[in-house]
Amino acid sequence: MSKEVKNKSFHESIGPVLTFGQFFAMLPVNGILSNNEDNLRFQWTSIRTIYSIIFLIFGSIESCLAIRRLVVIGFSIGYGEALLFYVLSMVRSLMIFRLAMKWKSIMLFWKEREDVFLKKPYVMKRWTLKSYAIHSNNMQIEYCNPKSKVFWDNYLARYRPHVRHFVKYAPWQLPIYEMERLHDIVSTEASSVGFTGKQLFYITKGTILSMIGTIITFEIILLDEIEPHPLSMSAPRPSIIRVKPKNDVGKIHKETEPRILVKSQLDTIQKHESFHQAVGPALLLGQLFGMLPVDGVLKKSEKDLNFRWKSPKTIYSILFLVFGTIESSVATRRLLRLGFNIHYAEGFLFYITAMIRAYMVFFMGRKWKFIMTKWKDCEDVFLRDPYKTKGWSLSRRLRIVFTIAVLLVLTEHILFLVKGVENNRIQLTDCKPISKDFWLNFLWIYRPHLVYNFPYSPYILPLYEWVNLLQAFAWNFSDIFVLILSIGVKFRFDQFNQHFESVTKDKRLMTPENFRNMRIHYYQLVDLIYFIDSKISFLILLSLAHNMLVLIIKIFSALNPTRYYFLDDLYFWFYIFFLTLRIFSTLLSCSRIHDAATDTINYIRLIPSNYWTIDLKRLSDTISVEAPTLTFSGQKFFYITKTMMLAMVGAIVTFELVLLDEIKEEKISICTHIIAGVDE
Repeated sequence: MSKEVKNKSFHESIGPVLTFGQFFAMLPVNGILSNNEDNLRFQWTSIRTIYSIIFLIFGSIESCLAIRRLVVIGFSIGYGEALLFYVLSMVRSLMIFRLAMKWKSIMLFWKEREDVFLKKPYVMKRWTLKSYAIHSNNMQIEYCNPKSKVFWDNYLARYRPHVRHFVKYAPWQLPIYEMERLHDIVSTEASSVGFTGKQLFYITKGTILSMIGTIITFEIILLDEIEPHPLSMSAPRPSIIRVKPKNDVGKIHKETEPRILVKSQLDTIQKHESFHQAVGPALLLGQLFGMLPVDGVLKKSEKDLNFRWKSPKTIYSILFLVFGTIESSVATRRLLRLGFNIHYAEGFLFYITAMIRAYMVFFMGRKWKFIMTKWKDCEDVFLRDPYKTKGWSLSRRLRIVFTIAVLLVLTEHILFLVKGVENNRIQLTDCKPISKDFWLNFLWIYRPHLVYNFPYSPYILPLYEWVNLLQAFAWNFSDIFVLILSIGVKFRFDQFNQHFESVTKDKRLMTPENFRNMRIHYYQLVDLIYFIDSKISFLILLSLAHNMLVLIIKIFSALNPTRYYFLDDLYFWFYIFFLTLRIFSTLLSCSRIHDAATDTINYIRLIPSNYWTIDLKRLSDTISVEAPTLTFSGQKFFYITKTMMLAMVGAIVTFELVLLDEIKEEKISICTHIIAGVDE
């Protein structure tokens, strides 16, 4: 065993720094000055912890009071700085406090990884280089024509001539030069691996440069010196897995090598449910709102799926498409006549995109059997041993997600109706209404295009409400649909990674044949990503573009409130909450496909060298090259990853800063609102 040298561990080195931080209630852990990580303790009853908790309590109280006051005053860029200070300072304090609870396990893990670097082989390089330099210098003085007969003066002339040129040699300078050289060695050999921000970005010099550019951009915006710049899009990276011919877009690539399955997979019946079986109940619920009119969604086999033009489901969907298209057309015509502004844009885009999404989902229903058949081909091997499932089943996950989403959609629509009815009642009593009839006045306010173009009758109100409800659901369903598809794809990658992890723990499974099978199975999942992406990428592009615009408008409305009563506020904030939740849940679910697909590389690295095969090398190369595209995309203009989500948040903040100049300090009464709503 190598002899240990006197070199402190990270725990021993950072102890004094953490002690100083504890004076300010940071990281309340006992034993940080001890020589052993085992002595670290987090105790709720310790003085350090109580001191930190007291700070967190009083700090949270002050932050809440400050936030409440700033909200009452109203938002501005100056108040925003104070608001962020109070919020983020306490969030950071809570995160550090939570980190203290895990500090012992973190330091033990750190010690295990750094222990080998505290031993002799890793501290010899500097001394070897120094010995060589001294010996070489001595040989030059003895056998050559040295620049100086003084040993250390000649040493500096050879290895540090730039220093000797400007500073006359003196023996007392040597420790300074040696410390500088040691600093250079450490800097040169430092690890290139940096920390990340939840894998949204990696802290490198490029990140710093981007951050500086972002700051400059924001400052230009705030100075009203906005210069339009074209959005640069990177071209999609070519796939090394397969090349799709133009006349065969979306078809699953077939491995040129024969598909080999282990015997247990061939002899075992299906043990896990397919995606078709798992998603059936969710699609049946969606059909109540005219979405995806396909027969056989509850059948066990995707071969029983059938799209029929004369089926009740299809006729029901067509009726919605007809009436929805009529209303969208007359609404669009009226909004175009009123002229464009940011508030009319929201209604204009709602009617347009809701029906486009409905048509896209309808025509996808015609190909649903083909889509599910291809999906089954890709996932078939994962329905049998040795692939297993962990935690909730796929069907349970999809049912819970879809049910919650539908309940939120219905809640949002009910709140809209309740808010509208209450505002209509107040306007009838406090203002001069367009009509004394309750429901006719309601239509004048919220759907005036119907009153302008069609005769009013109380008996037609249920039809109007039915069309509006299905339009609202169609607008939401595209996001929900992408969400459940991404959950289904990620679930299979999780199965693959769980199996790969079990292989790394059992050397009996580390056979060339098994690795070859796993490579082919991984390719099948990659083909599944590309196939589904070819079917829904335009839907993702349209949905994300519209959702971002609506979110920007709603946040702007929050900064410039024109709401009148409690129900207005309740509906408005619920709408923003639901919209934000829906957008980022969908994006996060899609980005997790990318995380799961690239996580396989971590298990490949755990395979010992003596078990390494060409198939592992090919799989590793595939993941490395294809990593940016292993997720859903928006027509390949962008790929949904966590980095893309961070860029989207930055774009939203930029737009809000631009729109800050549009905020006007004016009060609009509810009576003015009704006049603005019907004036042509």
